[in-house]
Amino acid sequence: MKSFLNSIKDSIYNPEFYRTVTIRPLSDVFKYYFKLVVLVALLITVVGSLFLLPAIINFVQSAGMVISRDYPKDLVITLKDGIASTNLTTEPHFPKVPPEFVGMKINDKPVDHLIVIDTRSPVDTSTFLGYNSYAMLGKDSVAVRKDDGQVSIQSLNNMSDMVLDHNMVADFISRLPTLVRIFAPGLVILSFIVSSISYLFVLVYLLIIALFVWGVARLKGFTYNYKDSYKTAIYATTLPIILNFVLLAFGITIPWLFTLVVLLVVSVNLRKSGTVAASVV
Repeated sequence: MKSFLNSIKDSIYNPEFYRTVTIRPLSDVFKYYFKLVVLVALLITVVGSLFLLPAIINFVQSAGMVISRDYPKDLVITLKDGIASTNLTTEPHFPKVPPEFVGMKINDKPVDHLIVIDTRSPVDTSTFLGYNSYAMLGKDSVAVRKDDGQVSIQSLNNMSDMVLDHNMVADFISRLPTLVRIFAPGLVILSFIVSSISYLFVLVYLLIIALFVWGVARLKGFTYNYKDSYKTAIYATTLPIILNFVLLAFGITIPWLFTLVVLLVVSVNLRKSGTVAASVV
């Protein structure tokens, strides 16, 4: 473990370490990178478990309370053979917007309704947009407006037959926090797997970055071949991977940061032994 931590430190800054990269077997370089990936993926999973899962549970509970409270007590929605119907005498029907959703905007424009119910006719895009609603339940489909204002229409044909009323909705909502807790371990494992795989794809991206590393090495007076450049690029990802993890924790993304930091690390660490000695003297 101590040797691995030293390798992390050396990969961030140690010109002498980078002068030995060319003689290191590619298998050793991959082993180091895989250990780094597992460590960072584990940290992402732990942070997500400590902060995101409780936030998800709280959101589910809060949203559930709103839905259970504001779902019309007399409204019954029936879905049979892909066709929706209600017990309403008048449609379209505009359920009252919960206070928590008043002022909701789509594409920076406020909407008047959270949902419109009109099961007596198919969803028509122009009519739906005219209602200025976030969603609409039609005779055989559901329409939803995306954040950019575009309309997504999904058919009800693939949905199972069901009957929705206030009691059923309230019962389902009450079970959601328990379901989230049951599936939480699976979400944690999935988060670890997804994080690990995403970093493994970086190795493919580094096949391109290695060309730029080769150029930097040439400017610094190093006669690298492509394999040497690729191994150097892998070690140089240490700092940007750590930076990305920290920035991700704060919800910050900076375009091209990864690539720029890799090239910066390479540029700073590729020094001839005489240059380093001179700078010390």
